[in-house]
Amino acid sequence: MTEYVIREVGSRQWLVFADRRCIAFCADENEAVKAMNGHSARTRRDEIAAQAALGSEHSVSPASIEVPFSAPTSHSVPQAIGPSTS
Repeated sequence: MTEYVIREVGSRQWLVFADRRCIAFCADENEAVKAMNGHSARTRRDEIAAQAALGSEHSVSPASIEVPFSAPTSHSVPQAIGPSTS
């Protein structure tokens, strides 16, 4: 969750911080609140879009996964591959 801070830094000068990073420089407090709300809405929208993208990538059923090799049927340690000595 993003932490927002609105700080008055001078006469008619307001800074808006999101997670300690300055995201806006405003002329009044109402403008600063609007900047904070806009940033919050964009951040939420981007997070939802990212989750949806990840969800569609990871929603593959196990039956649709192709395995390019056959897995060993026993738990034996494979032999080292090297030049033939025979």
